[in-house]
Amino acid sequence: MEKLERYIYENGIIYELGEHDCYYPAVYIDGYLDDINGNYAKARFEYLLECGLELLVELAAEDKIIEYFTHYQQRMCEEEKQIIAQSTIQDKMAEFIAQEILMYQDMN
Repeated sequence: MEKLERYIYENGIIYELGEHDCYYPAVYIDGYLDDINGNYAKARFEYLLECGLELLVELAAEDKIIEYFTHYQQRMCEEEKQIIAQSTIQDKMAEFIAQEILMYQDMN
């Protein structure tokens, strides 16, 4: 017999497996999408709808869905800034090395 998933998502609702292998509504989740700001947070939300329903149910039970995604968006923006800064440093280093090579070639 096929094992049933603990949670499923359909029509904007996360259902939890209950007695007699029936699913019961656990959380109405679609209403949260409008309140989540930022591309990273929305992408994470969509990912969790596919792969992390248990976390969404826990966050909803603690009334922390918006807080979680706001923090996630901020963290990803900070990561993006760091990556851009590192990329800029690497570009400057590459430019410096290219100039050094050109100077070395001119000297020979």
